[in-house]
Amino acid sequence: MPASVSVFCLVQFIFLPCEKKHGISLKQAVQFSLLGLCTSLVGAVLMAQLYNEIILFASGGEVQAASRLRLFGVLLFSPFIVKILYSIGKLNADTPLDLYAAGTVLALGCAKIGCFCYGCCYGIECAHGIRNRLTGLTVVPVQLLEAVFCFVLAAVLMWLLHKGKLRGLLFPVAQIAYSVPRFFLEFLRHYDYSVEGDVFLQLSVWQWFAVLSILVGGVWLFVMRKKRA
Repeated sequence: MPASVSVFCLVQFIFLPCEKKHGISLKQAVQFSLLGLCTSLVGAVLMAQLYNEIILFASGGEVQAASRLRLFGVLLFSPFIVKILYSIGKLNADTPLDLYAAGTVLALGCAKIGCFCYGCCYGIECAHGIRNRLTGLTVVPVQLLEAVFCFVLAAVLMWLLHKGKLRGLLFPVAQIAYSVPRFFLEFLRHYDYSVEGDVFLQLSVWQWFAVLSILVGGVWLFVMRKKRA
């Protein structure tokens, strides 16, 4: 799924006038796309490792999670890897990050479709929900709800990009816009590990990641707007 970020970057260039509106050549679009793939994978791996360590710590060493990729890391960690790489080259990372915003949210939505179809990740029991293929229980289709929201948000971000609105700010907007509903949707999700669903203050580990993402996005917007003032 991290490949969705890089593929979507190329799709935006091919089907929409990126060169005319943003001065991005095909060569640059390919470079952005490859960088998006690499940084997305790194971000997903970092999040998986952090998740594993949190579960191990919160359970007092009793539960060992074995996640290898967690796409929330693409939203939370990857933009800062891009910023670091571009700062080393003394380049501005605003344009590639604007291009990555919609692709990142789209990747998250695609992942939720995969979760729903496989059945390993599902909502709480509900009399009028959808049957889960692994458990046979009727549950809230929380993954489908999140996927639909992600697709709508990706479309809005793409529209903002190609209207030239919020330039250099689309990624922090994506962080906040995705994480706020994700926080509340987590109340409808079933957890295999009790510690995962109540890691601290009766909030799940993913709700805390959502809070962190909202804070990061908020600080990012504040700093950028202050610089432009």
